[in-house]
Amino acid sequence: MKSNQLVLLVILFGLANLAKADDFGFTHFQIAAEPIVINYHVLLSDGKTESKKPVIVFLQGSGPYPIFWKSGDNTATTVVFSKEQLKGYYFVVISKPGIPFYGDSNDEVPRVYHELMDFSYRAETASLVIKELLKKPWVDKKRIILVGFSEGAYLAPKVAAQNDEVTHLACFLGGSLSQAYDPAFNLLNDEKHAGDHSEELLNDLDDYLQILRDINQDADSTTKFWRGHTYKMWTGFFDYSPKNDLVKLGIPIFYAIGSKDRASPFEGNIIVPVEFARLGKKNLTLEICRNCDHGFNEISSNGKPEINPRFDEYTSKFFQWLKKQ
Repeated sequence: MKSNQLVLLVILFGLANLAKADDFGFTHFQIAAEPIVINYHVLLSDGKTESKKPVIVFLQGSGPYPIFWKSGDNTATTVVFSKEQLKGYYFVVISKPGIPFYGDSNDEVPRVYHELMDFSYRAETASLVIKELLKKPWVDKKRIILVGFSEGAYLAPKVAAQNDEVTHLACFLGGSLSQAYDPAFNLLNDEKHAGDHSEELLNDLDDYLQILRDINQDADSTTKFWRGHTYKMWTGFFDYSPKNDLVKLGIPIFYAIGSKDRASPFEGNIIVPVEFARLGKKNLTLEICRNCDHGFNEISSNGKPEINPRFDEYTSKFFQWLKKQ
């Protein structure tokens, strides 16, 4: 991308973030970085930064979503906590590259997002934001809480391991192994195979192995996609197993998963408490939403998620846990 185009993008994205953040109670901040600035936003429950408070740094899930966006007649958000829950904390969320604070579900994804967005970029960006927050006089440096949701929960253990200042870690609906294993676990659980290691299952597995080979052969591609993400994006997450950093951490860890989650399969996630028990580590709090999917929705007898989700139940458990740490 030409330098003058990047300068224009920086200006436009900065204005888009600044224009809307205040409307939702957030204050917009920027960090000068290459190739584009980093935009992050702080929710001020009392509208001020006068008193020191703990900080919650939130890592969103996957996809090119704004913090808030218009979806039909409604407004959706990647923020999973309520303002009531966040009282007493400074809540920090980071915009993804090229994505404004507020947008529309029909907005075209900018090319810069696909060019920059990968595991390393997300980890480096989060670390820079944490280092910037530590300079703020209103931040209680004794309580730097890192929270990841879905893809953000796969990423959060790496960020925590890279930043000793992080004092608490929470992973919601993440995973413990490389994401490369997740589709294989789902093949084994697919209803059409009915637990039978049939020829059809093995053929499906062969198809998936070919996808992995294709991604590996063009690992840095930002123009080839699988399941909505670039090969470059997949490569970084395939190369990383969160459990390797989780077991090294000595800080309190809150780990919430669903037993019927297909995006982050239970078979991989159960390795985390097994490893902590095997190593005699006692800093993990495990919460399993039994019979729940990737949104903490209970799965009914017909295999469909129930309308009444249990998400608030598990975010409430997190804040109760946090008060005790």
